[in-house]
Amino acid sequence: MKVRPLTARTKGFAFDGDLADWGDPAAFQKIGADGSFDAAWDADGLLLAWSGKGGTANNSQDWRYLFKTGFCVDFSLRTEPSASGEAVARGDRRVVIGRHQGKWVAVLHDFVLPDGAGKEAVEYTSPVTSTGVDRVVLLPDSAVKIAVKEGGGAWSVEARIAWSALGIAPADGLKIRADAGILTPDSAGLQVDRRTNWADPDVGHVADLAIEAQIHPANFGAWILQP
Repeated sequence: MKVRPLTARTKGFAFDGDLADWGDPAAFQKIGADGSFDAAWDADGLLLAWSGKGGTANNSQDWRYLFKTGFCVDFSLRTEPSASGEAVARGDRRVVIGRHQGKWVAVLHDFVLPDGAGKEAVEYTSPVTSTGVDRVVLLPDSAVKIAVKEGGGAWSVEARIAWSALGIAPADGLKIRADAGILTPDSAGLQVDRRTNWADPDVGHVADLAIEAQIHPANFGAWILQP
């Protein structure tokens, strides 16, 4: 299992897409051949940064399908310490960040709710299989900050997600099963051409909606909150 210590940050980041205040770029974790990410935390939220090459176009018409229609970055968490196994469980979540009709948004996928699927549920269906997610919602501006910088054929994305939105109470030493990824678009930004993750090797499918909607908690690494 891959393990990544996350350092507590006591000084605020300038959320401008410039990753210079994250420190040494060599400390970033590789995602595929030409992408990387880093993560940190503070009392208010989980802090993440991604960088890579290429375009960031996304032809999204429905944010519930943002992960299918072009560039995104994402991360997934298993928030319940007692959860185990390959099947999704209560507290398993995915956040997908990308451009929807000109605005950068974060979409929360809450796979299993205590009371089952509600009005915000989505069933992602293909000829192969079906993946149900009990709750798919846009995170409000009060719960997320996103900043993007592009130029010279490269891009960087910064995000802060409030702990309350993730259902996590942060504490020194907390171990969170987690993963982070990059969804690379085709040249027109109409669909995903390549998907790569930090920990999970089984995310190469880009031609089946239901499979692309899945997460694989058994393949997650671990993020450990450190002082």
